Amino acid sequence: MARTHSEQTIKILFGQARRCAYPGCNSPLIFDDADRGVRTPVAEIAHIRSASPDGPRHDPDFPGDQLNREGNLLLLCGTHHRAVDQAHAVFPVEELLEWKQAQVAQAGGSAISDAEIVAYVKSMESALQSVYEALQVTTAVDIVPARRVPNTYMTMSTDLFEALQRESPEQVEAFTKELIGVSVANVGFSGVDVVGAGLELVLHRAKDTPAPWFFPTGWSPQSLPHRLQGRSSAVWYAEADSARGLVIEAIQKYKTYPTHVRAFASYADGTREVGVWVPFLDFAEQTRLYDAERLIQIRSVAPVDLAGPPVN
Repeated sequence: MARTHSEQTIKILFGQARRCAYPGCNSPLIFDDADRGVRTPVAEIAHIRSASPDGPRHDPDFPGDQLNREGNLLLLCGTHHRAVDQAHAVFPVEELLEWKQAQVAQAGGSAISDAEIVAYVKSMESALQSVYEALQVTTAVDIVPARRVPNTYMTMSTDLFEALQRESPEQVEAFTKELIGVSVANVGFSGVDVVGAGLELVLHRAKDTPAPWFFPTGWSPQSLPHRLQGRSSAVWYAEADSARGLVIEAIQKYKTYPTHVRAFASYADGTREVGVWVPFLDFAEQTRLYDAERLIQIRSVAPVDLAGPPVN
C-alpha cells in the first residue's frame, strides 16, 4: 500500500501533542518502558475529513492536496479512533477541529526520533495492507447439479442421485424437478452485490459466440440483485429443460454443437467472475442434462474436441 503521511507530517503531529485527542482520554501517544528499554509510538493517525468519498466525514469541497496534511489529522488511541470513525455521524468535523486545537495546545509534545518514525510508518503500512486485503472481494463460481424437493432445493451429484434411486426409489420420486445450479462463493470478508448468474457456451469452430444465458430467479431461493456477505455462498438455479432448449437453439442457429460450458456471475460494479471451462459432455453427465442412453449415443460420435480444452 502507498504511504499516506510523510515522515515530516508524523514528526509534527507527535511533536505538538502528548495524549489522545479524545476529550478526557489520557492515553499516551508513545508507550515507554524505560526498565525494559522499550519505546514505541502507539497512537493512530485519524482524518478529520476522510480522504475516501465513502469514508467518515468526507468533504468533497475540501482541497485534495490537504487531506493528508497536518491540519486535517489528529492523533487518537486505537479505541477512540475506531469509535469516532464508526460513529462518524455523531462526531462531526467541527467537533474534531476543536479536539485538534486542544491537542495542539497540550504542553511539551512527544519527542519522536527518525528511527521511531521509520518503524511507525512501516507498522502503518503493514496495517493498511492487512485492511486492504480484508476489503478485497474474492469469489469463485461453479456449476452444481441440483433437484427441487418439497419446500427447498438440494445440490445433488449424479452419483448421489443414482444411489438414492437404487436404495430409496420412493424418496427419489419426491425430487420433482431437475435443476442446474451456479454456486457463487464469497471467500473474502467484504460483501458483493450479485446481479446475475448463468452459463456460457463455446461452440465448435463458430465465428460467433452465443450470448451468456442469465438464469431467471423463479427457481432460486434468493432474488437478484442479492447482497452476498463475506464468507458466505449462494446458488442460483435454472431448469434443466431450459438448458436443453438453450443447447438446441444454439445448434440450430449456429449450425454446430457446443464443446464446453462454464458458469459466471455478474456484479453490480460491472465486474464478473467465471468458472473453469468444462467439456460439454462432462457437464451433461454431471447435471443429467441427458439420460445415460442418449449420452452413450453422443459419446460414440463425439469429435475429439468435446473432451479437450476449448478451441475458441
